[in-house]
Amino acid sequence: MAVYDLPNEWWHAYRSRLEAVGPGDVLEAARELIRPEEAVILVTGDAARIRDALAAADLGPLEEPT
Repeated sequence: MAVYDLPNEWWHAYRSRLEAVGPGDVLEAARELIRPEEAVILVTGDAARIRDALAAADLGPLEEPT
Protein backbone atom coordinates (compact mmCIF):
# COMPACT_ATOMS: atom_id res chain seq x y z
CA MET A 1 0.00 0.00 0.00
CA ALA A 2 2.91 2.31 0.71
CA VAL A 3 4.49 1.67 -2.69
CA TYR A 4 1.34 2.75 -4.55
CA ASP A 5 0.30 5.35 -1.98
CA LEU A 6 -3.05 3.68 -1.35
CA PRO A 7 -5.27 4.92 1.48
CA ASN A 8 -5.70 2.77 4.59
CA GLU A 9 -9.33 2.05 3.61
CA TRP A 10 -8.36 0.61 0.23
CA TRP A 11 -8.59 -3.06 1.29
CA HIS A 12 -11.92 -2.53 3.03
CA ALA A 13 -13.58 -1.72 -0.30
CA TYR A 14 -11.56 -4.17 -2.40
CA ARG A 15 -14.13 -6.98 -2.47
CA SER A 16 -17.04 -4.69 -3.36
CA ARG A 17 -14.99 -3.16 -6.18
CA LEU A 18 -14.25 -6.65 -7.54
CA GLU A 19 -17.90 -7.66 -7.32
CA ALA A 20 -18.85 -4.53 -9.26
CA VAL A 21 -16.79 -5.65 -12.29
CA GLY A 22 -19.01 -7.12 -14.98
CA PRO A 23 -18.40 -9.05 -18.19
CA GLY A 24 -18.46 -5.85 -20.24
CA ASP A 25 -15.74 -4.35 -18.07
CA VAL A 26 -13.57 -7.43 -18.54
CA LEU A 27 -14.11 -7.44 -22.30
CA GLU A 28 -13.27 -3.75 -22.54
CA ALA A 29 -10.06 -4.24 -20.56
CA ALA A 30 -9.10 -7.27 -22.65
CA ARG A 31 -9.62 -5.38 -25.90
CA GLU A 32 -7.46 -2.55 -24.60
CA LEU A 33 -4.66 -4.57 -23.01
CA ILE A 34 -4.34 -7.93 -24.81
CA ARG A 35 -2.58 -7.80 -28.16
CA PRO A 36 -2.56 -11.32 -29.71
CA GLU A 37 -0.34 -10.17 -32.57
CA GLU A 38 2.40 -9.52 -29.99
CA ALA A 39 1.91 -12.71 -28.00
CA VAL A 40 4.67 -15.26 -27.59
CA ILE A 41 3.93 -18.85 -26.64
CA LEU A 42 6.82 -20.73 -25.06
CA VAL A 43 6.63 -24.51 -25.20
CA THR A 44 9.20 -26.76 -23.61
CA GLY A 45 9.66 -30.41 -24.34
CA ASP A 46 11.14 -32.86 -26.80
CA ALA A 47 10.94 -30.94 -30.10
CA ALA A 48 11.01 -34.12 -32.16
CA ARG A 49 7.87 -35.36 -30.39
CA ILE A 50 5.81 -32.15 -30.40
CA ARG A 51 6.92 -30.24 -33.51
CA ASP A 52 4.30 -31.76 -35.84
CA ALA A 53 1.43 -31.17 -33.41
CA LEU A 54 2.48 -27.57 -32.88
CA ALA A 55 2.77 -26.98 -36.62
CA ALA A 56 -0.69 -28.48 -37.13
CA ALA A 57 -2.11 -26.10 -34.51
CA ASP A 58 -1.12 -23.23 -36.82
CA LEU A 59 -0.29 -20.85 -33.98
CA GLY A 60 2.25 -18.97 -36.05
CA PRO A 61 5.88 -19.42 -36.98
CA LEU A 62 7.81 -22.00 -34.97
CA GLU A 63 11.31 -21.19 -33.78
CA GLU A 64 13.59 -23.71 -32.15
CA PRO A 65 16.72 -22.65 -30.28
CA THR A 66 19.97 -23.71 -31.81
